[in-house]
Amino acid sequence: MADDGGEQDVRNILDHSEFTFENRLYKIITNAKPYPETKTDFYILARDLDDETEREFKISYKKPSYSFIENKIQPHRIRMIYGEDWSEILKSQISQTNTEQENIHWMKKRPNEHLVDSFNNFPVIDFNKKKIVLGWRYEIEQLDAPKTGTRLHSGMIEQDISSQVFWGEGCSDEMRDAIVNGDIIPDSGIPDFILIRDPEEIQNANDVFNHIEDIREHAREHNEMRAGFITQNNRWNENGNRWKTEGLSRAFAVWIKWNVIDGNLRGRPVFNHPLERTSGDVIQNLKDCLEEMDITYESNFAFELLRDCLTEDTVSIG
Repeated sequence: MADDGGEQDVRNILDHSEFTFENRLYKIITNAKPYPETKTDFYILARDLDDETEREFKISYKKPSYSFIENKIQPHRIRMIYGEDWSEILKSQISQTNTEQENIHWMKKRPNEHLVDSFNNFPVIDFNKKKIVLGWRYEIEQLDAPKTGTRLHSGMIEQDISSQVFWGEGCSDEMRDAIVNGDIIPDSGIPDFILIRDPEEIQNANDVFNHIEDIREHAREHNEMRAGFITQNNRWNENGNRWKTEGLSRAFAVWIKWNVIDGNLRGRPVFNHPLERTSGDVIQNLKDCLEEMDITYESNFAFELLRDCLTEDTVSIG
């Protein structure tokens, strides 16, 4: 995960501190975040002040407000989680037809609606809020995490992937043997501990080491994961006279295919090609269609030009 303000505050507190763990007194001599992206947030090398031996502490850190275990997932990472059949697994998740009771367990916002129907019925153009759906990113939530709530586009994950998403079992060499202060350290990206604590409750190093848990024991008790499909929109900013979205490189599990049919714009979700299109790809597809309709995309765009130019199966609101 990215090094946010709270994480950096904790890192500053840990720097060169002393702490007690398992009745031994330690002095921190290395305090870093492994690079590139790993499951380890705090890589600590500490010296035992009694016998001068050194011990690694590799800690995954989460605030109590977390729900996501894995987010902004790209094709290279999904393969490490599900294996070579990842695409078929995602297709199966997208097309799942659970009972209402099952959907309640998985905290689906509309438990009486199948997931595919949730996509098909969702407005891809919102005239009031001036936004167009590009697609849905694939993210993994811990079902019993403190902030996991109901979600319209969500579903069951049948596989036990807790080891992959908690500490990165089966991850790439770069993620496992990460760089710490310029040196490659074997297994530095694989955490042994997890810390779930508000940064405001951490005033010294003992506030960290008194609350870390064995990450494998933690995962055994919290191994139910949910697929969360997060909507990414292309928003029109009238004041800035431009479009705005959350990055152009994010891959979609479900994405909108735009076509021009008899002069009208058609936008429908694609379910059978997960993570094969990025937001930039879909924007280019949309732009090409609008230009085919002689509608300017880049500047002075007017949503009202689309109101009477949509196919019957293109869902809109406003």
